Amino acid sequence: MLKLALQKNPHLVFFASPWSPPGWMKTSRELCGGKIDPKHFPSLARYFVQFIKAYEAERIKIYAITPQNEPGYSPSSYPTCGWTAEQQRDFIRDDLGPEFQAGGISTKIWCYDHNFNNLRFPITILGDPGASRYVDGTAFHHYEGKPLAMMTLSNKFPGKHVYFTEGSVFGVEGASQIVEFLRNGARSYNAWVTVIDHKGQPNPGPHGCSPTCIVLNSDSLALDYRFDYFMYGQFMKFIRPGAVRVHSDEPSGPLPNCAVRNPDGSIVLVVVNRKAQPTRFDIEWNNQHLSTEISGSSVATYRWDGSSG
Repeated sequence: MLKLALQKNPHLVFFASPWSPPGWMKTSRELCGGKIDPKHFPSLARYFVQFIKAYEAERIKIYAITPQNEPGYSPSSYPTCGWTAEQQRDFIRDDLGPEFQAGGISTKIWCYDHNFNNLRFPITILGDPGASRYVDGTAFHHYEGKPLAMMTLSNKFPGKHVYFTEGSVFGVEGASQIVEFLRNGARSYNAWVTVIDHKGQPNPGPHGCSPTCIVLNSDSLALDYRFDYFMYGQFMKFIRPGAVRVHSDEPSGPLPNCAVRNPDGSIVLVVVNRKAQPTRFDIEWNNQHLSTEISGSSVATYRWDGSSG
């Protein structure tokens, strides 16, 4: 499936995040639940290297990895694994980082990969010079806490990036959330689950599932492209890799917004109207002015040539 995706878009970038190491590397010796056993850190580091090399042998390059998906959450109902911040710090510093370096692995390491509400975890890692030297940035999910945590961490460690690696958002309010992620420094937004059928399957659980941005009718095989598919496109189709955020008014009112400059010099402004009725607003840039209107409960993208206006 990944190879087919690359045929469609050779520029796709993949990151990988294990839900659990092999059970024998854990104190529970089970795939579901339990905690990491530090005595197996050297083996786990080599395991990551072999994984990356195996995928590269299939012409699938892994751009980045996180050592563990949601290290602070380890129920026994599906593959999970508990890690402390100190354990991940030591693993990156003493095993994973040196193993990548020795093997000539260019794959980036993102630490943490969990919610906004526990900054102590990435601070423990980035605050250690030996571990921090191997870490490109910190990955976040949005299930608890506030996106401001990303900006707080960036201000404390300005040389390290922040990424949003998991979470589904929906509707106009979801677009407002993406704006908030980007305005707080996230270099990426990764939606969680793209297609599930009209019966909510396949879903092995244990969590329920709401309709995804594309819904497959598994009886007729017809695809329903829902509002969220097009909402995501307002960001993903126009904000190009390598774009940098530029100043736009703070979204204190009903029009959350985010502006970026793309590598080709074009300026993109994504505006969200949280109000049910149409709303007029002004765009001012480089001594030029545009007065326009956005429909109620909608998302709109404005793009112009940044060099000539």
